[in-house]
Amino acid sequence: AQRRHHATTEQWSKIGVLLQRLRHAPRGQWFWLLDTDVVLMTERKHSMRALLQHLEQRNFHAAWVNQQCGDNENSGSVLVRNTRKGRALIQRIQDSRVVWQLFFVGDQGIMWVLVDRDRWWIGATVASVAPRMLNARDHHAGCADNQKESRYSYYHRGDLVRHFNGIRERRSQLITRSLRRVGAWPCDANCDVSALQQPLPPPPPLPPLTA
Repeated sequence: AQRRHHATTEQWSKIGVLLQRLRHAPRGQWFWLLDTDVVLMTERKHSMRALLQHLEQRNFHAAWVNQQCGDNENSGSVLVRNTRKGRALIQRIQDSRVVWQLFFVGDQGIMWVLVDRDRWWIGATVASVAPRMLNARDHHAGCADNQKESRYSYYHRGDLVRHFNGIRERRSQLITRSLRRVGAWPCDANCDVSALQQPLPPPPPLPPLTA
């Protein structure tokens, strides 16, 4: 029970911290919520800039991905804009902790509940984007042997992030290997990030956003 309480506290702390930051940050500013097993694989700022422009033009206040294979909506990489609806989304997740924390260790389960119980409000507030745009999975997780699923959800060279969720064996080794590739391991004050700045093939065109 003590181990579960410790894990629950850690999983939920990021929601409270985000709420505090939203209250004091400039209105309209975007926040990017990342799990600790997400590795930034490129410094392609224009990819993120294009995604944010898409979201703003379509009046979305947050974005997450539906990985379809495995987790459905996944909270490992989530964008939230500091607007009334963006803050309301995070507040609803935080408020739901009282009811649902006995059933879900972290915030991801609450996302599933909100999507199921209030599809209209979530659909008007949160964009569900293609996984490789925001939260590409590592090929060691789940359904990478499915060719269609692999092209849609799994990391390819040039994607923004690589998420190591759902991996039980060799997880730390795989994360370390990716960090080495981008010059972030071992890391000190003189981290070599030159690998992040190497020329890459142009990113694929952004697919249409779906609510």
